[in-house]
Amino acid sequence: MTRQHKEYGTAIRFGPDDISFTDAQAWRDICAAPKGRKENGKELRFHGQSANGDAHLVTEPDTIRHAAVRRVFSPAFSEQSLRKQEPLFQRYANLMTACASKNDTINMTELFDFTTFDIMAEFTFGESLGMLESNQYSDWVVMVFSAVKILPTMQMIEFYSLTRNLFHLIEPKRIKKMRLDHFNHTVTRVDKRLQEGSDQPDLWNLVEESGTLRIGEIYANAELFMAAGTETTFRCPDKLKILTNEVRGSFSSNEDITFEALSKLKYLNACIREGLRVYPPVPSAIPREIAEGGNAVMGKWIPGGTRVSVHPTATYLPPANFRCVQVSPVRPQTKFRGCTKPSKYLSTYLGIHMSSYQSAG
Repeated sequence: MTRQHKEYGTAIRFGPDDISFTDAQAWRDICAAPKGRKENGKELRFHGQSANGDAHLVTEPDTIRHAAVRRVFSPAFSEQSLRKQEPLFQRYANLMTACASKNDTINMTELFDFTTFDIMAEFTFGESLGMLESNQYSDWVVMVFSAVKILPTMQMIEFYSLTRNLFHLIEPKRIKKMRLDHFNHTVTRVDKRLQEGSDQPDLWNLVEESGTLRIGEIYANAELFMAAGTETTFRCPDKLKILTNEVRGSFSSNEDITFEALSKLKYLNACIREGLRVYPPVPSAIPREIAEGGNAVMGKWIPGGTRVSVHPTATYLPPANFRCVQVSPVRPQTKFRGCTKPSKYLSTYLGIHMSSYQSAG
């Protein structure tokens, strides 16, 4: 898709009813509710159902219900709430460094995987997966990685009715078992957390206080949040040296490293943003369907039923949107072309958050 946009411009039709864009205005037009018109709905076939058939934050099609569910989870990702979680992050950061010091050779990808999944598990289920202590992937996380690998294929199959119906007839038992095992593991952990309770500030205290979610929605959203555990590596030695000097020059002890202090490190935050630009967590487009009666995108009227999207990778890489762009090495000094205010940069970089469906974070 990146090559197609490079050759044909910011708007291309890649299927009979599919149009892709690489412009910040398109993100606003697609995801924000047009004044006096219906909002462009989610293309649910792209996402597929959870194992129990219940919708979660990403797949909830009803705007009113989505807003209600989002109000439940939003406080958990507020700055105030995350500051309450600071001891949790510091504990795992210390555990991560302790694990790293035990070995002469360190696999940083695995170490970050162990840390992020352990943190998300405690935040989501009230208990760690124990991967840092055991120094190995849990069976469940191995299953998550396997599911991620086949996800694009499953999306393609589910998107078309012919392939979807055919696949349901011949679906391999191992794939069905993997999906059910993954979901059942989530159910077991959620049930345990709800039964035992917790005095820690986690997701389910908010859920229990609200009384908004049905048990099936709780399971589906727990599965969604655990997918936030990701692998992260930094492979640019010269940039790493600058980053290392900034971090080590700013703190004299581990106790000084707080969320507030980290937020003031300019190069660190530039590296995070640039890493997410070059390697976006969701590199492919998440389509919307133009509402009945049609809507305008980038000044062009598009009929209802057309699938429209902004492709993140194709949008974040071209020099037309970003200055000093190179796929490798990462360039933390990259800025939005011709702009001095971060808001213009963010309009392209974080355009998806324009919608009323924006993420809880």
